[in-house]
Amino acid sequence: MATPPPPVVKKLDFGKIRVVIHEIVAHVGRDGRTEYRCTYHITDHSTSPPIKTGTAWVFFKEPVITPRERVGKTPEQIKRLWARKFVDNLKEALKQAIAEYRANREVFRL
Repeated sequence: MATPPPPVVKKLDFGKIRVVIHEIVAHVGRDGRTEYRCTYHITDHSTSPPIKTGTAWVFFKEPVITPRERVGKTPEQIKRLWARKFVDNLKEALKQAIAEYRANREVFRL
């Protein structure tokens, strides 16, 4: 199965922190594996006034669907599963970025 296009994700909310996604770009390595680069910025509404960071990037791997997960599913169901796993991988990468932001929040107040 060819890699489907990534789902369109414009923003994700993590409590009072909103991540605005500018673009998601696929990069195919020499080994044929696909990795994605997400360009984003964070708007933190837990502070007053809200903090908006500059543009940053996060990288994450392409989702993997095992043969066991494919059993009994139609191609459309497999595409939906791939899209769900794609968003899950993106969320995990962004959770790490948010943890880094929170640890360094004072830098963005300058």
